[in-house]
Amino acid sequence: MRAAVVRSFGGPEVVDVVERGLPEPAARQVRIKVAAAALNPVDAGVRSGVFGGAGKEIGLGWDVAGTVDAVGVAAAWSVGDKVVALAYGVDKPLGTHAEYVVVDTGAVAAAPATADAVHAATLPLNALTAAQALDLLDLAPGASLLVTGAAGAVGGYAVQLAARQGLTVTGLARAEDEE
Repeated sequence: MRAAVVRSFGGPEVVDVVERGLPEPAARQVRIKVAAAALNPVDAGVRSGVFGGAGKEIGLGWDVAGTVDAVGVAAAWSVGDKVVALAYGVDKPLGTHAEYVVVDTGAVAAAPATADAVHAATLPLNALTAAQALDLLDLAPGASLLVTGAAGAVGGYAVQLAARQGLTVTGLARAEDEE
């Protein structure tokens, strides 16, 4: 199996595609055959050493969309399920930029039927960040919310989720993002 890793820090040139054995899920884990994986600012931070990990081989990627390929004991998912997942961690040996990834079942959700894998792979980190921010705000329906960066990945989800919660949303974005 191929996977993208870094062994030293720097720009895109430090990313290596290496061969690894197929990872096996433990109890309450699933293995996902990766259909798509998102690239987020955190990946650039990991690659450049912002989070540390010198001397380690670090796998890249946090978000994934794909199909459950194998399950551990008490996994709560079945082989063949279409899922999205968040494989978080800044110094893990294998990330989602691989052909297969193993994640805890608590970090897995059903993939939306209305989105292809490429779009679904953008959900875990960005949508979860927006949802957690809204949860922390704990605003009552009818309250007003200003979302700065409303055209961005997290901001776009925040606008949609807030509107679904009955909030009055004002989005702020750059003029070039008007569309």
